[in-house]
Amino acid sequence: MERIRTKHHVIMILTAMFFALLLCGAASRPVKAETMKTETAHPDGILQNGDLLTEQEEISVDKRTQARSGADFEATVKAGLDNYQAANSENKVTIDVSACGVLGTEVEQKVTDFLNTHPSYFYVKNSFSYSYAGDNVYNLTFTLTDTPANVSKMLAAYDTEVNAIVKSMDTNWSALEKALYANDYLAVHCAYDSGLTKHSAYDAFVNKTAVCQGYALAFLELMDQANVNCELVTSQSLNHAWNLVNVNGSWYHVDTTWNDPLTDRLGRARHKYLLKSTNSFKSETGDPSHAADDYVYTGRQNDSTASDTSYDAYFWNSIDNPFGYSDGYWYGNNAGTITQYQGSASGLTESKEVKKLIEKWNVWNNDSGYWQSNYSGFSLYEDDIYYVLPTEVHRMSCDGTNDDVVYSLTEDERGVGYLYGFKISQYGDLTYGIAKSPNEETTNKDIDLCGHSYGNWITEAATCEGVGMRKQICAKCGKTQSEILPALGHSYQATSKIAATCTTAGCEIQTCGRCKDTKVTTIPATGHQRAKTSTAQPNFVKAGLQKTICADCGVTINQKALAKKQCKKGQTYTVGNYKYKIVSPKTNGTGTAAFAGVVKDQAKVTIGSKVNIQGASFKITQVSDKALKNKKKLTAAVVGTNISSIGKEAFSGAKKLKIITVKSKKLTKVGKNALKDIYKKAKIKVPSSKLKQYKKLFKSKGQKRTVKITK
Repeated sequence: MERIRTKHHVIMILTAMFFALLLCGAASRPVKAETMKTETAHPDGILQNGDLLTEQEEISVDKRTQARSGADFEATVKAGLDNYQAANSENKVTIDVSACGVLGTEVEQKVTDFLNTHPSYFYVKNSFSYSYAGDNVYNLTFTLTDTPANVSKMLAAYDTEVNAIVKSMDTNWSALEKALYANDYLAVHCAYDSGLTKHSAYDAFVNKTAVCQGYALAFLELMDQANVNCELVTSQSLNHAWNLVNVNGSWYHVDTTWNDPLTDRLGRARHKYLLKSTNSFKSETGDPSHAADDYVYTGRQNDSTASDTSYDAYFWNSIDNPFGYSDGYWYGNNAGTITQYQGSASGLTESKEVKKLIEKWNVWNNDSGYWQSNYSGFSLYEDDIYYVLPTEVHRMSCDGTNDDVVYSLTEDERGVGYLYGFKISQYGDLTYGIAKSPNEETTNKDIDLCGHSYGNWITEAATCEGVGMRKQICAKCGKTQSEILPALGHSYQATSKIAATCTTAGCEIQTCGRCKDTKVTTIPATGHQRAKTSTAQPNFVKAGLQKTICADCGVTINQKALAKKQCKKGQTYTVGNYKYKIVSPKTNGTGTAAFAGVVKDQAKVTIGSKVNIQGASFKITQVSDKALKNKKKLTAAVVGTNISSIGKEAFSGAKKLKIITVKSKKLTKVGKNALKDIYKKAKIKVPSSKLKQYKKLFKSKGQKRTVKITK
């Protein structure tokens, strides 16, 4: 994947464009400034922006051939976008297409076709503007999705992923084998984006998650890189996108999205939708289904293009594990049998059985029941085959020998579930999943098969507006471990300032200490707009005051008296962790209140003689009904000197309550079941002068007979 990134290359492109301009008679005539107009276009049908193809995307074979072979418009736009580093401060790139003879009536379609056939330009927004005079377009202006510095980092990550995948493809493979490998790679390493926001090939390759457009564009990119003809197919009624690929001279449908189902297991790669005829897709029943009558194709293809049915009922339809390639042979797991295949232009032919995996996955906590399917999975890494049994990850040679255990679940992991699925990245990172059944989401963990040996950090510093990056490269497998360094942001420092007042504007000149960017800011007169409000809250005994002053000059802008709060019988207030209910609403110090409970359960509760509520003092004369009912932490309670009444079920259900200390000599009433279900050996301590009286008062209040009342 080559992009124009050097001054030398840019000069070569501009020189070529110059000579093309000389040969383009009418297009090369100067245009009067007053005849030039500009339009902004928002074309539909660009997949990386979440659209689906429309009928007009069915471009002619001639145009499609030009798009692939580098015709003037395609090459010119490509060269301009590759030179994205020249973007202005608004991240816009303007490209001179005056030599290309593009008409205003076709420019939207040409841009749509370009972006749909070049997934690597994921960093271009779908809206663009163009300048034209008469019928001819002279300039195109595209907007990047990010700054040039950040686009560079995104492209580097994209190229790294794509190049690594393409490098893994054997150049001697047939188109069928390349399509099989690309399908399996995307199904294993990309996950469907349930948030429905990731539509580009970048999302599929780098972010490892995408919707159908991202899968289709990523498959198109891999096929283009592998020199296999590939197109796009969409359906508005299905709200879905997939591919058409040419294998051995015939066209077939490939849906990598549905080969990677939403309810998934690690390492799962289906083949049900690989190399199918149009009739196979359109005759599907059930949900999901490709049955629809509104397929739209790129490349001038149509429903009759994919008429060959050779693979509609192919053996791999029931295989949901990826295939792997080593030393001239393909390998896969076919219903629990590791099998060797010979690949060719027309398909895979079984060569021999390598190993039968007969172990069953028991139903969790049911040793006599087991699942019918085989969940051993399959992956091939560094010419070794990997598979799993319920509690072990295995590795063996491709001939079935040297079978050993790479990893066994720990005792803790065996208490979580069995192994259901695994995958291995191209860098030797093995991820395995544990669950109690194949229908549950797995808990995933990683094993490093490579034993990565990372070198020193290579750092590209962040700037004020652009992110930086630092990375390490594994000397063994080439895996890059990178970290994005956030943009630093401008570090502005004021070099001069005239402060604004309430009535006079000021100004400030600031300079960034790193990049020397300067900005001048006018500071408007405040007009008493920076107000500061202070409030003295009212309570039961005094009024409050809300006062607003100007924070700049200290002038009082306004003030408002806040009326005293009214104290009403029955109102409940919280003081600390305790709640109180007003009994007598007098606020002159003679009012009374009832202890009504606690906000948060606690071990010891002390009910005092008085409480300050909203600035007024109230005697605590009662314990409300159910005040401390069912308090699980309560072990001790103190009843204050002014309590005359304990309500019904006041301490009921406080099973840990071992001691109640009654300090009051005024107690005249204890409600029904006030002591029900407290600790069976609890003690109620009362004033010695009230022992006899209080024994009668507390008698039969729901407590066990073993509860003692003492002095």
